[in-house]
Amino acid sequence: MPSGVVGVHRYTTFMSSCAGRRRRRGEKRPYAVTLVRDPCDTTTPNLLPVLRPPTSRSSRVNYTVCVTPLNFRYNNYHQLVEMVEINRMFGAGHFVFYNYSTGPFVRPFFDAYRREGLVTVIPWSIPVPVDVWPPKEGHVPSIHYFGQVAALNDCLYRCMGRSTLVVFADLDEILVPRAHSDWTSMLDAASRTFQSGPFPGVYSVRSSFFRTDWPSDEGVSRAAVDRQLTSLLKTSREAKIYEFFVRSKMIVWPKAVQVVGVHEVPMQMRGTDVVAVEADVALLHHYRLWFDEGNNPPIVDRSMHRFADTILSRVQARYAVVDADKSISSVDDAAVLTPLGDSRRSNARTPNSSMRRTGRGVAAELFKMARLKMDTTKPTTELE
Repeated sequence: MPSGVVGVHRYTTFMSSCAGRRRRRGEKRPYAVTLVRDPCDTTTPNLLPVLRPPTSRSSRVNYTVCVTPLNFRYNNYHQLVEMVEINRMFGAGHFVFYNYSTGPFVRPFFDAYRREGLVTVIPWSIPVPVDVWPPKEGHVPSIHYFGQVAALNDCLYRCMGRSTLVVFADLDEILVPRAHSDWTSMLDAASRTFQSGPFPGVYSVRSSFFRTDWPSDEGVSRAAVDRQLTSLLKTSREAKIYEFFVRSKMIVWPKAVQVVGVHEVPMQMRGTDVVAVEADVALLHHYRLWFDEGNNPPIVDRSMHRFADTILSRVQARYAVVDADKSISSVDDAAVLTPLGDSRRSNARTPNSSMRRTGRGVAAELFKMARLKMDTTKPTTELE
């Protein structure tokens, strides 16, 4: 079943499913799957292991957040920490990231989250031409945005039996409960009209742009400014709230959905329905540059400020965890400070000496001192 953006790229996502058969007594469960043209083909060059859900309920979570593939040497650790901690505040128990290309500054944060069992990072190498930045004349990507739809559907099925609900969002998006303090209370309110109707398998949440090119809010704390907390700084949004399935994002019950798209669910199980969550109950805050001056004057929206103390506390605690990790201090200075492709050692100050003098955190010092020339057209495997 093809899924995703078609007609503009050479390749699109294709999902193949087949019915299993009942096992005979004593017969072992299948441990791998493959796709072959000839049923008699025994070479199985593309053998994929079967991922089985955990048997212990204690290893399951209520919400897993599936994130669009990391790309263009993604290196914005401020955004990463803010996004993860805010989602955890709302109820997220796990995150799945797909790593096409990342930079060195996000690595210690991913490592810390993975040690705590909060994050899974999947290597995501696409064997066809993908988007590049800056754009190159004549370059045509062969698949939509780093195989985004394939990654989202992989995450959907990866969460089967592991997560009660799955949230789909990008790193610059936050699904915000507008009248509640967490996702569970929000969904309970949105589901009241479905108590006697079809099973609510998909919750669709509308989106609005919080423009990062508009001035920052002057009423935030200095600590929020220092940590570059976009959700607290950028409180001007466009008046326009997009209609359902246009820039919407979803929360889904995995067993109720067969295929997910970027902004909608094209295939779901019979007997389930989509809940259109009204904007006064939940809104997707999309923080990005967006040039549309015509009919979208700014509206001040400080709905995230009611969580300001909790957000700052969680973010500061995460930086403390990473800064206390002694393994970060042992990173080779040349690997961090020497531009890619440049074999000359940098004569800049070492992170350790600078940190001792200023008392600043490791991550902040590395980000301040290092200026790397990054090739954004090739995948990396730094987080594998």
